[in-house]
This record gives sequence, C-alpha cells and structure tokens, in this order.
Amino acid sequence: MAFHCLLELTEKIVETDRVARLAEYLLEESDIASVYMDLSESAHRRSTANAMTKAALVLLSGYFEGYLKKLVEEFVGTLNDLELPLKSTGDELLLSVLQHSITENRNKSLASALAIRDCIIGDSHFQLTQEAIGGTKGNPTVDTVETIFQRLGIPAIIDKLSIRDYALDSTYTTVSQSQQLHNSIELAVGGDVAYYQKVVELIDEKWAPKKQRRGVGYVGIIQELLKKRNRIAHGENWGEQVTPTELMNFNRDILRLCIGIDEFLTEELDSYTTATAEA
Repeated sequence: MAFHCLLELTEKIVETDRVARLAEYLLEESDIASVYMDLSESAHRRSTANAMTKAALVLLSGYFEGYLKKLVEEFVGTLNDLELPLKSTGDELLLSVLQHSITENRNKSLASALAIRDCIIGDSHFQLTQEAIGGTKGNPTVDTVETIFQRLGIPAIIDKLSIRDYALDSTYTTVSQSQQLHNSIELAVGGDVAYYQKVVELIDEKWAPKKQRRGVGYVGIIQELLKKRNRIAHGENWGEQVTPTELMNFNRDILRLCIGIDEFLTEELDSYTTATAEA
C-alpha cells in the first residue's frame, strides 16, 4: 500500500514541476510580452523565471518536511488501530516509547512506567503517540530524517536508499584521527618526516577512525536542497540561482526518495499486520 500522504506529495510536486516548465518557457520565449509587457526584456524574464523557481524550491522543501510529518502520523495511527500488545513492538519502537515516557519529572515518569509495565505484564496495547517518534523541527536534515525512522524501527534509511538507488557501497567514509590533525602534526614536528610518521602511527593506534558522511546519493540531494532553501528563505544570497532543470531534478529526486521511504515503512507496517493476523 502507499500511504495517503505520498499521493498528496505527488500532487504537490506536479505543481512545482509546472512552475519549472513555466519558468523554462519564460526563458525560451519572448512572445510572452504580448500578454504581459513588463516581460518584454530578456533580463526581466530571467529574473522572473528565477524568482519562480526559487519560490518553488522553498515550497518543495516544505512539502518534503510536511510529508515526513504526515507519514509518521499515518503510521502511528494505523499501528494504533491494530491494537497490538506492547511486547509485540520492535526493539527500536519500544525504546522510543520508553524514552518518551521517562522524563525528568519523577511523578509523571512513574505513572508512565507503571502503565508500560502493566501493558507488558497484561499483554495489552499501549497507545503510541507521534511525540514519541519526534519530528523535523523545521529542518529535515539527513541525520534528523534517519533518527525519526530509526525510532520506528528502520535505521539508516537514507543510507540504505542511497545504496539501493545509486549503486553505492555506503554514504560514509572513514577518516583517521591523524588525517584530521595533519597540519597540527606537521607544525609540531617541524618537517621531520620520520618523526611525523611515528606520531601518526601512535595516534592511529590509540584512536579508531571516525565515520563521516559523504555528499552522495540522497545525502547530497537533501544537503543541497536545504542549503539552497536556507539561503533563499533567510535572504542570505539574493542572487541565488535555481534553473528550471535544477528544480525539476530536485522534484524528481525528492519524490523518488519519498517513494522509497514509503516502501520501507509499508514493509515495516506489513510485519505488524502479519503479526496481528497470526495472533
């Protein structure tokens, strides 16, 4: 099944595609002046087309964020409708429930903890809330998106979809600690190559390499979309350029990403539906 919000998102991306095609027409055709005289000059057509594509890119970012919120809402609502016993939830989802229920307020935490205990002992359902999963907080970064879906039981979803759709081995690379300290080590040893190598060996023996994200696959797409969105929305670069082709590429890639997310979450929900049928 496709979640309803995916159908809504598809319709919204059709709208931003129309904007891209209209902007493309403005750039290629001068007869638009017969309809609107202010666009008789090519410079005016270029600036207008760019204003349209920039606005549509900000909209696209908002649609992406809205889709994630609606998707979690649908998943939580559907899962609650199944009324599964709490002990039937996956490990990550159970942890999300526990973490959300245990707060710094001891009295509130005690009541929640007792309710969870009773559900587990009594083999009964515990109502899941969207707050237990969290949201994007206005900034759907790669790490934020992956955190949301890890809480639902699907870790590293952006990494997995990037590997699948872009034939990658991983969206991560490893960087040794000595690489990060390269310039500092060189200055400290004063150009002594042998001494430099010895220091590097000592550092790498003591500290494990650090994993870092690479801007590839959907990681790069989300990073670039948000970077452009922020510069446009916050007025950081009034001259920001978004071509019609660039906008259509973002539309295509974000939709494909969201279709992939839908597939993973549908599979996760199906596993719970199967568990209900077998109970």
